[in-house]
Amino acid sequence: MTPRSLGPASPPLSAAGRAQLLELTWSVHRFRMSLMPAVSAVLTWLFSQSHDATLLVAWTSGWTALALSFPVLQRRLLRDRRALDPADFVARWEPRIEWMAVLHGAGLSVAVVLTLGQDDFPFMVILYALIAVVSAGNATHQNPAMSIYLRFFLSGWCVCTVLTPWAFPQHWPFILPLCLLCILALVRDASVAHRFVVERVQLEEHSRQLVAEVSVARDEARQALEDKNRFLSTASHDLRQPVQAMALLTEAIVLRNRDPAVTAPLDDLRSSMSMLQQMVNSLLSLSAIESGLLSNTPRTIDLAPVVLDTVAMFRGQADRRGLDLRARLPGSPAYVHADPTVLRQAVMNLVHNALRYTEQGRILIAVRPRQCRGPGTDAGHTEPRADGAQAGWLLQVWDTGVGIAQRDRDRILSPWYRAEHAWQVNSEGLGLGLAVVARCSERMGARLDFRSTLGRGSCFWLHLPAAPAPQDAGPASAPPAEHALTGGPRHRITLTGSCLIIDDDPAVLSGWMLLLKAWGLEVRSATCGEEAIALLDTGFKPQVVLCDQRLRAGESGIELLADLLNRCPQASGAMISGEHDSPELREAEQQGYLVLRKPVDPTQLLVLLSSWLVAGRVTAGTVTSPDA
Repeated sequence: MTPRSLGPASPPLSAAGRAQLLELTWSVHRFRMSLMPAVSAVLTWLFSQSHDATLLVAWTSGWTALALSFPVLQRRLLRDRRALDPADFVARWEPRIEWMAVLHGAGLSVAVVLTLGQDDFPFMVILYALIAVVSAGNATHQNPAMSIYLRFFLSGWCVCTVLTPWAFPQHWPFILPLCLLCILALVRDASVAHRFVVERVQLEEHSRQLVAEVSVARDEARQALEDKNRFLSTASHDLRQPVQAMALLTEAIVLRNRDPAVTAPLDDLRSSMSMLQQMVNSLLSLSAIESGLLSNTPRTIDLAPVVLDTVAMFRGQADRRGLDLRARLPGSPAYVHADPTVLRQAVMNLVHNALRYTEQGRILIAVRPRQCRGPGTDAGHTEPRADGAQAGWLLQVWDTGVGIAQRDRDRILSPWYRAEHAWQVNSEGLGLGLAVVARCSERMGARLDFRSTLGRGSCFWLHLPAAPAPQDAGPASAPPAEHALTGGPRHRITLTGSCLIIDDDPAVLSGWMLLLKAWGLEVRSATCGEEAIALLDTGFKPQVVLCDQRLRAGESGIELLADLLNRCPQASGAMISGEHDSPELREAEQQGYLVLRKPVDPTQLLVLLSSWLVAGRVTAGTVTSPDA
């Protein structure tokens, strides 16, 4: 359908835009025609002072009848606007409004026809002035449809211009040029006003289109993020399995190596595997947090075990790099209200980030009381509150690394971002470590902040809300003020005991067997519960049971672990899971089972097994007792 109301030179509009213009045009003419009964009544009264006004009374009555019909027409127009397609609405109502415009203009010019021959110059001046004002108002105030205005203009002011010699028989030579000048001015103003309205409608359409496109793009991005997170969460177990196998096999090879020529390459391989483990953990953790799959069940926990476990986990990596990793703990338990899994993930990522970007010096994990801070005080210092209450605890990670440039401060916590100078020190990683810490702090309601000096080091800290001591907490024992756990690369730990491994992945199972045998353990393996129970029936009594959560044929690893520990009450056990969080894992932890997340760090595993089994220390090939 050709948009007749816009003219051939008008910018193209959609059907919705043309419908909007038509609705605006209707509103303009309906409003001005609704005023005409009052205006015509005043003109009729003026004319009746010196002439017979019968015809003008009929003219006023016609305007009144027309105005009374507008509410009905308005309801019909609104009904069709809602019910009809924009193109159908334009096709139905454009002819109607065009005829209304003709009627509007003719209704003005007919007053001139009805009063011709009366030779009443003052009245005619008033009448022409009124028609000119109405014509100018329709031209300059919201003139949406040009052809509709032209119909009004031709039937109104143009007819009055033609009648000028009869309306002003004595003064028409002066008044006619003025009327012609008004024609030029009105057409020009109408054209400008029409262009303005069309451009405004086009801008509104473009804005709506942009909003719709942005909304679609936002929905697509949200859906893509959800799909990515769902994929990573669903595939978490499968992604962690090969990494777990490689980590165990690498550690086993390092322990079995007796060739000095490959010691350095194996150390590099072990470091690379550690980096890979952290990258996989960070990627999957961030996806789990963003998708809401990582639960947040805060409870009262002591920060000391979290810090000491973290130090033990990263001790080997720090020693291999010649870094001094220490922990400084307060003299009393530091109870906070946080989710243990989320908190451990945040602390591990902070320490791992410090290790990556510290080439020499030390890394310190400190726990300090955090009370009320006064204006201008430093984040590491406290001021006592007036009521003596403690606001929380600061868990700080200090390092003597490369530091952070001022220009990078606002982006350092964003995912996938790594500072330029950080690439020069360590080119590995995805830039997710601190982003995971930021997400974890948000979930715990903790405040994450840092200060740093480029080239001198950084300090990141979590401000955690303090919690009262649990009712079942025993008497507090003051830990040493500073811990410097030993166990560097020149020492090899050997363990004494027996272990049962249940895993349905052959590569992972092979890695477990090689590593645990390298530590001196007697190891048996099974791929399902039936095989594990058959081993027990042969007389094998494990001291440690390590069971994978997901087994083939839908067998529950948690139920199997519980069954095995019931059969071997003297044994210790742990669940190995490739998931960060699930109802089964939460239930297992609530029942007191230890859950290790894949990929399990060999250093962390060694510390755990050393606490369960008898351990000796091997130095230069000689076994010594634990007391040596």
